[in-house]
Amino acid sequence: MIAANAAYRNVNKSRFEQAEAERQRNRTSDRDRVLGTLHALREEILQLWIIVAEDLGGPIENLDLKRKPLPYWSYNQSYFSVFDRNAGTIGLIENDQLRSSLVRTYMFAKRLVDQYQGYNRMDVRASTNAAQPASGATADTTYALHAGALTLIESYNALKNNIDQLRNLLDAELGLKKTPLPYIDSTEGKQAGANRG
Repeated sequence: MIAANAAYRNVNKSRFEQAEAERQRNRTSDRDRVLGTLHALREEILQLWIIVAEDLGGPIENLDLKRKPLPYWSYNQSYFSVFDRNAGTIGLIENDQLRSSLVRTYMFAKRLVDQYQGYNRMDVRASTNAAQPASGATADTTYALHAGALTLIESYNALKNNIDQLRNLLDAELGLKKTPLPYIDSTEGKQAGANRG
């Protein structure tokens, strides 16, 4: 009976140790997956900002409402593929502030793209009306373009501030050196063309 109890305890101890080892492997695997995702998200958000800064930074930072407010911006790709494909992993991020900043920053990025789509459509309609000699661009259309440009500036600035915060949080979490970004770390967009490509 004593031998049977000892064997039973040894089997239970062995099962417990195996289960604990499996849990530890799973935790390590989850941590590695989260770290890999954070590295990829950091690169995606930095490259996204470099594209936005190169394409829109100058016109938005130096907006002159007396002229055509903002240029047409072509965006025919998915700028958020890493984020969209790893949404489940974002929930595993233990740092609440980082997790929240990631989601908020991507929401602002998607909002800017969506708003710019609407702005482009409005700009195309205004250009079509201006090309027709009888109608011309109306004051309402011009006002709508200017109002749309001001809304885009607000979204651009919100995205810029959130990218700055997110980059700092990601760099701290991953132990990386700060990557300078145009219009965030300097007032000029000189770096945009040099960093893209």
